Amino acid sequence: MLWHNHPAYVRVRENLVRGFRDRVFVFRKLKHVVFVCGGFESTRRLDLVKYLGKWCPEALVFQADDVWTEIAARNPGLNALALEEQLASLADMLLIIVESPGTYAELGAFSISPQLRPKLLPIIDASHRNKPSFINSGPVKWVDLDSSFGPTIYVRLESILEAGKAITDRLDLLPTPRPSMIKDLAAHPKHLLFLVHDLVAIVGPTTADHVAFLVRAILGREPDMSVESLLGLGKAIGLLRSFAAIDQIFYLATSQSYDAEPFVTKRHFNLNRERAKALSVLETIGPALDVLRAGTDCA
Repeated sequence: MLWHNHPAYVRVRENLVRGFRDRVFVFRKLKHVVFVCGGFESTRRLDLVKYLGKWCPEALVFQADDVWTEIAARNPGLNALALEEQLASLADMLLIIVESPGTYAELGAFSISPQLRPKLLPIIDASHRNKPSFINSGPVKWVDLDSSFGPTIYVRLESILEAGKAITDRLDLLPTPRPSMIKDLAAHPKHLLFLVHDLVAIVGPTTADHVAFLVRAILGREPDMSVESLLGLGKAIGLLRSFAAIDQIFYLATSQSYDAEPFVTKRHFNLNRERAKALSVLETIGPALDVLRAGTDCA
């Protein structure tokens, strides 16, 4: 495991685990997470993500494709629908641009779930409004009855940003973020994502295996969502970055992380101070120093 079991590093690792381990985890106000689904390499979806990034900076907006690209190569047997259901479970809102056979299936699959249906907002081409179809009489009708963000938005998909105001109005229905206290963090993927960010910000550059080791040690069990998926998601929404060195993938927090407060709030905890403790050790270990330099070059 590279330097992660180096005697000089073990004390840092053990102190970090003790410092984070808790019966109840307290988080500062977290941004809402918005999951945007659409056809493969959809330009409409990309346009909508860019629009929301500009006009809804209080939300973290991501696409499943970005996460899939990050983790599929290392998980060749991973089921795409299972991954998207996991990602959807940690989102506060799910936008689905219904524009392809795959997205028809996705809407149907998500509408069946009582956990996901209240989060759904379908966006369908205006030409299909009021047309008799299984989509309209089944999934759409069901979602419109149960979703917190309904009814379905109909718009000319070739001009999808015409729906921008309607979508941001629905985003305004999300509750105001508040600090939160979580007992079983392993069962709360969204909050665990932000703890993973804080860990990487302290010990990075680091590997997915080492982050998973730290998370298991802190939580006392395997989390419901894999750490590798959470790292991919963190990169997709701009919390983390990665680079390749010595035939491995390493993760670092993005530079703005060090100008902000950590997401996990603990008394006497300062992210930059903890980062400095880790760096003081990493810089004395040859392989770690080489990777630190590689990460700086890739910034």
